[in-house]
Amino acid sequence: MRKVFLTALLAALIVPTMSFAMSFSTAPGYGAAAHLDPDPFLSEWLGVNGSLADGLTFSAFNPGDVATMNIAVTLDYFADIGSYEWLSVWADWNQDHVFDNSELIYHLNDIWFDNGTTNLAVNLNVPLTASLGSTWLRARITADGPLDPLGDYFTGEIEDHQIAVGDQNAVPEPTTMALFALGLMGAGVFGKKKISK
Repeated sequence: MRKVFLTALLAALIVPTMSFAMSFSTAPGYGAAAHLDPDPFLSEWLGVNGSLADGLTFSAFNPGDVATMNIAVTLDYFADIGSYEWLSVWADWNQDHVFDNSELIYHLNDIWFDNGTTNLAVNLNVPLTASLGSTWLRARITADGPLDPLGDYFTGEIEDHQIAVGDQNAVPEPTTMALFALGLMGAGVFGKKKISK
């Protein structure tokens, strides 16, 4: 009887909390991924809030350049200890809506993190072949690694971030500007000749 009571009590505590603690993928068309960690029992986050995509910040992603990525890992275990964690980040450089193994841009395998927040600064080589425009980046952390970009884990969190590859507000290079100016001048001359007839 006592065992039944304890099981019911644990279910009453865990189930309602799980509905608020689950972390799901949000990148449209990239396949489902989730973490089912029932916060606050095994809390571990990218960032300080498991329900927000607040664990990663980036510099610009330009093909052929080195970008910087800052990762905040926050552990808040009820036993006030740290944990061994796996952390992986993928970027869909070719924009085919698939995070494959060749697009793994950062990973930590079974690394100890203390409770609290640990900040990591990472340099990333953006491939020259990266397609320009908007794409997605996926980051996951778990104590149950190693990680794949798809599928479910019990502990941890997933964050999907939309990123821009290339400077979307770049000023056109001088050659492009010169050709544009010549085109305008040609249109002006053609227009004048037409009017003079």
